[in-house]
Amino acid sequence: MNKKLAVYPADSPKAASVPVEATLSNIWGESGKISLILPDGEPCFGRWSTTKRRFAGIGSNSLLQAGGESVERDVAIVGGVSSSRNGQASLHCDYGTSVEMDFVTRRGTSNGSGIARDSKGNHYLIIL
Repeated sequence: MNKKLAVYPADSPKAASVPVEATLSNIWGESGKISLILPDGEPCFGRWSTTKRRFAGIGSNSLLQAGGESVERDVAIVGGVSSSRNGQASLHCDYGTSVEMDFVTRRGTSNGSGIARDSKGNHYLIIL
């Protein structure tokens, strides 16, 4: 089963506007494929995965920690839920850009949120 994601550019004046297009495959599994089209139209493809165990905290190297105020405002509230699962995705884009994502989902659902950063330094807020 596929799931559409809402991925909002966090650094842009258009941050509250239309989200970037993204899709996760195998949403009920522990890993799968992910595709994303960046705001400039560059297509990206990669893989995502989540941990099997219950939420074990957000590591200091996670984008969820490094994202600053935008993460605290829009994402970190999910991280304190004891039944959450950590997830990560890595994407490579057609014109050379790469994207890294960290997200948290509520165990037993496909709902959650996270943050992404591309190799150009842009940040994105993710709503699953």
